[in-house]
Amino acid sequence: MPNTFGQTGKTAIVLAMLICSTFAIISLTSPTTAQGQAEIQNSNNAIISYPFLTRTGDEAIALIDTENKTMCIYKYESGNSGSYQLKLVAARSYRYDSLLKDYNTAEPRPEEVKKLLFNDSRKD
Repeated sequence: MPNTFGQTGKTAIVLAMLICSTFAIISLTSPTTAQGQAEIQNSNNAIISYPFLTRTGDEAIALIDTENKTMCIYKYESGNSGSYQLKLVAARSYRYDSLLKDYNTAEPRPEEVKKLLFNDSRKD
């Protein structure tokens, strides 16, 4: 029987399992221990999960797909009937962001640091 599920379907299942397992871990730990423990969730290190607390104290998770250069932020919030649901808050490709050399940064600028390092290494 041919495999009609495809790579997209496999990726969706892995992502769903990753989200569910991460939120299971978050719900079993206190907020302070769940915050800031990044984990690589698959064998080829393509997806990194980072649970954290929002400013309002909500549990959230960032998923960073290093292979496709995208990130997604999900928030775990309680519904009206006491149930919980997972809400996608933001998604973004950082493929082109990571190509920027100098954007909205304070001094010293990257070129200034390069000059300092280059001039200091010539003096030795």
